[in-house]
Amino acid sequence: LGYTVPQDDLWRNRLRAAVGWMDEYAEIPLTIQPRSDLDLGRFDEIIDLRRRLQCHSFGWYLSEVASLNFIRSMEDVPFVGPIRSVHSGRCLDSMGHTQEGPAARIGVFPCHGQGGTQAWFLTRQGTLRPSGNDALCVEAPDRLRSCDGLLKTVPPSVPSVSSPVWSLEGKQLVWGVRGEGKEKEG
Repeated sequence: LGYTVPQDDLWRNRLRAAVGWMDEYAEIPLTIQPRSDLDLGRFDEIIDLRRRLQCHSFGWYLSEVASLNFIRSMEDVPFVGPIRSVHSGRCLDSMGHTQEGPAARIGVFPCHGQGGTQAWFLTRQGTLRPSGNDALCVEAPDRLRSCDGLLKTVPPSVPSVSSPVWSLEGKQLVWGVRGEGKEKEG
């Protein structure tokens, strides 16, 4: 006794909720969603409802309710979106992996511009996370691993060659120790 809902309707509803309730954090789902041409309609009713209910900001929610979330402010994610190689023009792709393991390898494929498997978060702590499962981190050169295990085994102040130390240098995403390393994508 099932029914299907068109993908456009699902994305439209997700994005309407994000824009209506997430304040400046709505930029994140708007960046990683697969369709930029969806008409989201008007938000007058949502804005009026928030005002009538005297709702807190989404920033308050992240700090007081969802305090374990790795995004506590927009400064925690200096980059959100696809990662395109300056050399090949291809994009980093999680290949749909949602769990760590030997087979959880990432790759580089033609950019499709639809977010999803090609949407990434770079965190202030230097982790690179796929948008499909932000509990995973990229461990150079091409493996996905649990961020919790990775961050617990390597203190942030002591980066090692096997730890994912990613940074933005201009428009280049760089992996290495203290900004010295191998260019990945940009």
